[in-house]
Amino acid sequence: MMGEAAVGPVSQAWRVSVDALWDEWVLAEIAAELALFLWRTAAVEERGDAYQEYVRALRNETRVAGLLARTRSSDLSAKAGVRAAACAGTP
Repeated sequence: MMGEAAVGPVSQAWRVSVDALWDEWVLAEIAAELALFLWRTAAVEERGDAYQEYVRALRNETRVAGLLARTRSSDLSAKAGVRAAACAGTP
């Protein structure tokens, strides 16, 4: 009986973690795109620093993508379905 009670919260916590990880990946991807743009448009004397920022952003995106890749595919499929429904405006 005790084991059954623990399954719900653990399962729920896992889904929250996948949601948070997905959101973190989206933000990391946007940050990498922005850093790339800033590097490309930086003044010559600022390009070195801008490049370092881009490399940091890209490494962070890669790290988060790697974590996301380790999640269960069923959790990601459910997440993608929820996102698609939200984008389509359906409940």
